[in-house]
Amino acid sequence: MTEAPERLPYESLLAAGYQVAPFVVERLLYIRERLFSRQIGRHQWRPLNGILMGDRTRPDHAKPPAILIGMHWFAVGGAETLARDCIEWARDLGLRVFVVAERSRGVAPEGVTVLDWLDRPRSEWGVLVQDVVLQENIIAIHIHHCVPLYAALPVIRRQLPWVRTYDSTHIVEHMDGGFVRISGVWSGHLDRTHVISRKLVNFYRDRFDCPVDLGRMIEKREVAAVRMQPRQTALRVAFVGRMAYQKRPMTALWAMARLVRWGRKNGVDLRFDMVGEGPFLRFARQIAEAKGLSARITFHPSGADVRAVLRGADILILPSANEGLALVAIEAIEEGVIPIATDVGAMGELLSQDLLTPQEPAQTVRGIVRIVDRLWRDGAFLEKQALTLWKNLETFIAEPSAEDVITGYYREALGAK
Repeated sequence: MTEAPERLPYESLLAAGYQVAPFVVERLLYIRERLFSRQIGRHQWRPLNGILMGDRTRPDHAKPPAILIGMHWFAVGGAETLARDCIEWARDLGLRVFVVAERSRGVAPEGVTVLDWLDRPRSEWGVLVQDVVLQENIIAIHIHHCVPLYAALPVIRRQLPWVRTYDSTHIVEHMDGGFVRISGVWSGHLDRTHVISRKLVNFYRDRFDCPVDLGRMIEKREVAAVRMQPRQTALRVAFVGRMAYQKRPMTALWAMARLVRWGRKNGVDLRFDMVGEGPFLRFARQIAEAKGLSARITFHPSGADVRAVLRGADILILPSANEGLALVAIEAIEEGVIPIATDVGAMGELLSQDLLTPQEPAQTVRGIVRIVDRLWRDGAFLEKQALTLWKNLETFIAEPSAEDVITGYYREALGAK
């Protein structure tokens, strides 16, 4: 998976560009990404043939049953949040939990056995999985964006046919299709696949002729009334996301600068919160200082209480270059905040078209300012958006939840003999 321009050495030409003309660089990075996305068809998209498995009867074992959960890393993110939830759901069902990560970033979950295979070649992971399955009575493997575990699937299917294999995916990546493409390629080696959006349900059907299970990352809870009021004299705007290119914190800062200018013309005091850490954080602080925004922005670490931040905000902006279905947008609606996002991934399943902006950075910024202006000026429009957000959230709640779907998988594995 292509990680540039997330890996950003501060001495690089790109870093210098961010110091001199940050918003020009944002547009150039967007053009670069669009050019790379044209090569997506060069990657493998055809599902690999499944392996004819032997007897799937689970052998007797002295130890209680366990599950292996594979993660990309332990950093903060939607896939990581779901993986950590899965750990708790597995424990509640009586499963012992083993966790392995593809990369060393973030803090490992507590109360689990973490397998440290980071220094082992990916070609060895199949043997490593086989050993731990046989030693620990692992009856299921759940992959959350962990490439080496996908590559180990042939060994699992051939040597450990009783082990149930599941995965969860969130987002189609611009560069190469990402984990969704990898999942589709390996679909013949998986028992079940869970996705978080209807867009992904359709994607698997159309690209891989593969049925998957929709499970929303949501739980029923009380929803606060929308906090924003027409023509209020102060607005607080939040940005929540890893300080990496995908979330485009630089575009968020660009929008904040334009919103301050809009606020001066209309007598509105703008204040901002930025939650998250990552390689772009240093640039975000530098640009905020250079644009005279430092006194207006409160920076919060990635471990901050996001819901507490949202309870103090009126609007959430999500100018992402790419997104699955941002969990923070759901949390914002629950806390009475209006999200404004780029029209990417499955965001249109949650937000109306009136709250979505184009992806090109300059258009994203203009779209954010235009939507904020209309929400502020037009009480009927504001009320309509609040109602639509509430209805969309109710639709999500009525659909299967990720917990329902995934605990169903785990019960299936426990019930298999």
